[in-house]
Amino acid sequence: MKQVPRFTDYYDNQLLEIDEQICSLLQQRKILSNDNPGVPPEEILSSWANQYELYPNFLYQLFGAMNYDHIFKSTIEPVGFRKQIAVQKGKGDSWPFLFLNRYSPV
Repeated sequence: MKQVPRFTDYYDNQLLEIDEQICSLLQQRKILSNDNPGVPPEEILSSWANQYELYPNFLYQLFGAMNYDHIFKSTIEPVGFRKQIAVQKGKGDSWPFLFLNRYSPV
């Protein structure tokens, strides 16, 4: 898995327990929403922003980012890649072209 560069090396260890609780709550939210969380209505975000002394746009971005957690999923990177193998080749009138067929077992 490729590591995203950290913006800072500083971390206050007093936050460790709270950060773990945040991760636990994120997991609960993901399970309850069945991976389709959405974003709370603007009125609720404004209310929470006032109640917890946060910025409404920050909350909107935070909840919005939860809709895209799939883009952070680890990708498989090949090890020992040697060469590409053409599956099917052909030649057109004025340019070569290549067909790639995807095979998936039933």
